[in-house]
Amino acid sequence: MKKIAVALLALLLSFATVFVGCGDNGDSSSSQDEGVREVSIFSRPLPKRNGLNAQGKKVDWLDVSSFVCYYGQYDEKMTNFDVAICESRSLGAEGIKKLNDAGVWTICYITIGEDDSLNTADGLGEGGYASYYIYENGSPKMNTNWNSYFVDAGNPVWQEIIIERARNILAMGADGLFLDTIDTVDIDASTCGGMVSLVKRLKEEFPNAKLVANRGFTVLDYIAKYIDGMMFESFNTTWDFGGNRSRDLSESENEYNIATAVNTINRNRRAHYFPVFALDYLNPNEVKYLASEYANRCWKYDFISYLQENIGLDHITEYTVNLTAERGSLALKGEGDIAQTAGQPNGDTSADNLAYVKNGVTLEVDSYYSVDYKNNKTAALNDAFISENMYWAKRAWASADEKVTGEAPYEQDHWITVEFTEVKDVSKIIIHWAFDNGIYYSSSEIVIEEWVNGEWVAVHTQSDIAQNSPEVEIRFDSISTQKLRIRQPAGMGAQFRKGIMWVAEIEIYS
Repeated sequence: MKKIAVALLALLLSFATVFVGCGDNGDSSSSQDEGVREVSIFSRPLPKRNGLNAQGKKVDWLDVSSFVCYYGQYDEKMTNFDVAICESRSLGAEGIKKLNDAGVWTICYITIGEDDSLNTADGLGEGGYASYYIYENGSPKMNTNWNSYFVDAGNPVWQEIIIERARNILAMGADGLFLDTIDTVDIDASTCGGMVSLVKRLKEEFPNAKLVANRGFTVLDYIAKYIDGMMFESFNTTWDFGGNRSRDLSESENEYNIATAVNTINRNRRAHYFPVFALDYLNPNEVKYLASEYANRCWKYDFISYLQENIGLDHITEYTVNLTAERGSLALKGEGDIAQTAGQPNGDTSADNLAYVKNGVTLEVDSYYSVDYKNNKTAALNDAFISENMYWAKRAWASADEKVTGEAPYEQDHWITVEFTEVKDVSKIIIHWAFDNGIYYSSSEIVIEEWVNGEWVAVHTQSDIAQNSPEVEIRFDSISTQKLRIRQPAGMGAQFRKGIMWVAEIEIYS
């Protein structure tokens, strides 16, 4: 969160704390048969304790249950939380030491995807500016909400700047770094690899530091093993910069957040668990009435919640919650399991679309993104639902994701096989690409093949597909076939994720 005040509500097991108190500790096992209820990593009970441990001993990192994010000078109220996401320049070494002495984990802010001011640095960029900026119309592209400038985190000059800043912060006694502005990768998908390399380098340079990522869902699959925590800003509500107030999420924003919580964050946490700190914004007159509702909703996903009423990060919000939800009950389920067929089809359901499910076709694919995702099979590919607002795992098919490091080449082709009930004439195929995190995952190259005498024969190759495009229309000389294949050659996925094929819908015409 860019300069956003976060005081995470205390999910403490006692009623004590003048700031954030709760009744039930979220572990409902006491009222259920432990032999029936499965206790997963998301539903396990919190350790029994009363507030912070004595003599300044920190709570185990994986058991933290409250945090404050406040960028002002030292305030004793900060010591009521397990974790403080803070600003080292405001606290200074003395303030950081006070927090450490009180048993608070100190995680200090550092922006790694934006530059707070315009600099020349090496002067090798456009107009004599630094080479590490993302440029637009000859000038560094600005984040107008904060008057900062987007950077390519993979640039060597920028990486050296960040490593030095991180070293100085940690030398002040901080326990870790709050990695802000990772979402810059959504401004320019080509910078994703560089961002991953910077996070990886920070972990390699400072292996004992706790790294807490702010969002960064686009690259989470790649950075999960390098981070120790995550902030989910705007999980229930968000901040309206234009109106300078909190606002509710739209239906599509809410569905996106649920899908992200279940299929991106918690899927990664099954393999590499870390705490998630959920920040929501409420206007001052709303905090008293809505605090418990939002806190309980977060707890169902095993997220630690805090409600902030001031985007300026200059105070610690005080309120009380009654936490009664079962911890982690929705961690792997989604909320209401958003239906694949919600709403009305917006694709072609006519007889002309030979691929439509009701026109009698069988689809097969080479692979699935994960075991859980396989439950969806190929249904999303020809159900005539083409929507940016639907649950991602139900609106599209994704192949296995071949991740390549170093100089190793991509080796896996991915494909969709279409078999008709009888021979059909085919001359046009439309592929609608999956949409996620603001990006259309359009393949770089597609080969259309027909099944002839027991082998696949190439009919047409489309290699001029625009990146981040909603769809591609592929035309070729008409063929008569009962079986064809849409194949993505190895390494020809979207510019950012070259090893995956991700398709929302296919339409086929004579």
